[in-house]
Amino acid sequence: MSICSETVKCENCGKIHEIDLKVINTYYGEERQMGPEEFFVLEGDKDCDCGQQMLVTGTGWSYPATGEMEDWTTDDCEGCNTFEDE
Repeated sequence: MSICSETVKCENCGKIHEIDLKVINTYYGEERQMGPEEFFVLEGDKDCDCGQQMLVTGTGWSYPATGEMEDWTTDDCEGCNTFEDE
């Protein structure tokens, strides 16, 4: 089940894709007033029609820990670029 998605452009041909990101790991930060902050490690991949493999990784978080991601950010892209990178 995907939890979020990122719009990217293939580095090889420039085609626009939507890559679904899934939670691959969860961990908890230090205990705070309302409990620990929860972090989610995200990853998604897709092959472009031109053959370029694209991988997006990210981090999500929730405070207090609810099991549901409040917000997230893209950490790295391989074989593609986000529009923030342009």
